[in-house]
Amino acid sequence: MPANLQSRSVRADVGTVRDPKSWRQAVAGTALGSAPLCPGSGKGAAVKISGSYTIRARRDTVFGRLTDPQAIASCLPGVENLNQIAPDQYEMAMTVAIGPVKGTFTGKVQLADINPPESYRMAIEGQGKPGFARGNGSVQLRAIDDQTTEIVYEGDVELGGPFAGVAQRMLGGVAKRMIEQFFSCIERQMGASA
Repeated sequence: MPANLQSRSVRADVGTVRDPKSWRQAVAGTALGSAPLCPGSGKGAAVKISGSYTIRARRDTVFGRLTDPQAIASCLPGVENLNQIAPDQYEMAMTVAIGPVKGTFTGKVQLADINPPESYRMAIEGQGKPGFARGNGSVQLRAIDDQTTEIVYEGDVELGGPFAGVAQRMLGGVAKRMIEQFFSCIERQMGASA
């Protein structure tokens, strides 16, 4: 990997969400908020995730890669397919393993409030044999200098069904690892295309 694209820092904080309804409030008025895929009472394992990742690249280049459906599909761990169904909305199949429980989820990804090259929001919702998964987050890109971008993210993740019992103990670590893998892959792709 070229030295100019190596990340300078990685930080992620994970905490428990006391109110898993925050996801529903965040997507109210979006396609995901108006047509939920996942039935249920909203009970399950939930965590709040926040952190940052720094990449040696221009902010507009990083933003373009983070919102590119092909980059998302190839870099988000476990994604088997990602198909556009409307502007900024995609159907997705994703396999996730938490501890001894593994399963495939099908659902939707929605990008919203897209403000290039500064910020966007992403909502993910899916269901499968192991239960349901929901996630909502915001991503902000800050130019540290002309060739360095800090990606700051925060969001909520909620799981229900068989995953919920295992996830109480492990969801934070799994989510942190998936985020780090995603940004590392984006960084490698940018190095390969430079």
